[in-house]
Amino acid sequence: MSYFRRRVRRRRLTIFILIVALLLGTAIYFLVRSPGPQQTSGNPMMTLEPEADRTPRPLPTFEPGQAAPIIDESQWDGMDDATLKTAALSSAYNLVDQGKVSEAAALLEKAAERLPGDTDIADILPRYQKAAAQEQELEPYNGLIHHLFTHCLIAYPDLSLELGGAAKDLWIDCITPLEFERILNSLYEKNYILIDIHDIISNPSGDGENYEFATLELPKGKTPLILSFDDVVYDSKKMGRGMVDKLVLTEDGKVATYTKLADGTEETRLDNEFVPILNQFVWDHPDFSFKGVKGTFCLTGFEGILGYRTQSDTPLDREAEKAEVLKIVARLKEMNWNFASHSYGHRWMNKRDIDLIREDTQSWEDEVEPLLGENELVFVWPYGDRIKPGDPKYQVLKDAGFRLFCGVGGKAYNLPESDGTLFMDRGAMDGTSLWHYQNIYSIYFDVDAVRDPKRPNLDN
Repeated sequence: MSYFRRRVRRRRLTIFILIVALLLGTAIYFLVRSPGPQQTSGNPMMTLEPEADRTPRPLPTFEPGQAAPIIDESQWDGMDDATLKTAALSSAYNLVDQGKVSEAAALLEKAAERLPGDTDIADILPRYQKAAAQEQELEPYNGLIHHLFTHCLIAYPDLSLELGGAAKDLWIDCITPLEFERILNSLYEKNYILIDIHDIISNPSGDGENYEFATLELPKGKTPLILSFDDVVYDSKKMGRGMVDKLVLTEDGKVATYTKLADGTEETRLDNEFVPILNQFVWDHPDFSFKGVKGTFCLTGFEGILGYRTQSDTPLDREAEKAEVLKIVARLKEMNWNFASHSYGHRWMNKRDIDLIREDTQSWEDEVEPLLGENELVFVWPYGDRIKPGDPKYQVLKDAGFRLFCGVGGKAYNLPESDGTLFMDRGAMDGTSLWHYQNIYSIYFDVDAVRDPKRPNLDN
């Protein structure tokens, strides 16, 4: 082909492209000028969808005292990815709390299909599937039931250390959030599984008098464990020394801590007390808990419960304090926590005469039990100071309805008493055990591995 012909052909092609571009530009101009669903005043070249179609669907609000919402696949349409993820995870957590781990696993499987690139759901899903599967393979368990306890955590270790000897008792009786998390991980790795303390109590005859330790049906290869937490009063003498002030509810229904620091700063946190830490651990590892069980609050009443001054001689508005704590108790129950008595006044029981035992028990029944909404069967001896059956003071507690009595001891110990009641020892997770009980506690955790580097050696 000659140079002249090639040049003509290129010229025709250029003209053709210009004509097509002109036609397209004209069409776009008239399309934009035509009325649309919604047009911005600032830029006539942009059209927007109606606002209702653009706004991601929000999550349902949580009202304290109402059941936590389960947001399943049928309600996900219209949610953006972030909202859908939050809905799926919170719903899975709520299902675990209700003991419905199979439903939780199925819900997360659907969420994983909708959010295939989400690493958080991909990471947690296998543990939910494992938990669902293990509950299909139950077997009788007739061995020892293990029971560990601690107190409220040292939520602010640095603050407590600054006080020196003034906070020494906390470092003897309590552990830090880091130590608690490490202990939970060790218990999980050693195949313990959390159970409800009330599930170990059996009254075969139905007479309400003669109790036995129940035969449990548990996932294969698991060892039953009860976790309990003493006092949980956050009394005035502990405030400002490294503990939190009280438990509170967040807007999305989680149980958090509230603390007002010395400089006036107010903190609401989910990482410095056993309640939110254990909740999250079970949500992340549902195979660590049988049917979503968490732990047992062993409550006193001399200065209220859970940081609220509900006692009869409170200087605060008692009815307002009771109204607030009832919301916390209701939510804790919904999260599969349970309660026991640790006496009202937390005194050495063997040193008290029978009239003082009666008075203490009556105060518990009048001031604490109504907040829990039920008569408790479990009594935890203050300081582990056990009174044995046959003593008239023991009968006072038995007449009040208590049937399982818990003490303090290093090794698991379950004893049916001759009078039809039950006794079990609890191992203490505290400053003493974290320095001295390496051999005894090795079946649970390595004390050297879980010990917080900040923990002082009180023997020095």
